[in-house]
Amino acid sequence: MQEDSEISFWTGGYLNTIQGNGPVGVAVGLGSQATFFNSAQIGGHSSAGVDLYANSQGYFFGTNTVQGNGSGADARSAGVRVDGNSQALFRGGQVLGNSGPGVLVLVNSSADFSGVSFSGNSGVISCDASSTMVSDLTAPNSTPPAGVSCRTPHGLGGRQITKSQPAMPDWTEDKAQHDKYAKLAVKH
Repeated sequence: MQEDSEISFWTGGYLNTIQGNGPVGVAVGLGSQATFFNSAQIGGHSSAGVDLYANSQGYFFGTNTVQGNGSGADARSAGVRVDGNSQALFRGGQVLGNSGPGVLVLVNSSADFSGVSFSGNSGVISCDASSTMVSDLTAPNSTPPAGVSCRTPHGLGGRQITKSQPAMPDWTEDKAQHDKYAKLAVKH
């Protein structure tokens, strides 16, 4: 995705599987935004499962899983790569078994997360000197937990999110009207 576009992956009772697409599973760049809401499984990519770059945003809410991405041959491998003045907001989910850190944050970018389960990655989150994180992993002014190499800009905590899953539309009335029309069309 590029140039101010937007996409949302959400469950309507189905799982969204993004698997084995080459170097990157979902590339979001140049001012674009992707939402993963309770239903995405992203895995099997040789560089990053999700690559947010060039002033873009990623919103991960709920039971998403980013697993098995990256390779030892790519120094920028990660479950989720956030680069070039971009942002990632995580509320829940799992980031597991990725080569490289679970989240790699570069060049004036930020990650805000809570309730995320990290395991089996080569580190939890890694930032360059220009990037930051806000999370429930560490308190301000304390030694970060193992696998965390990011600075925290303030002690105010992460953003409170109240967004809920979109409701499935009720097509009952439209379906009844269509059935009525179909019966009339057969009579004449």
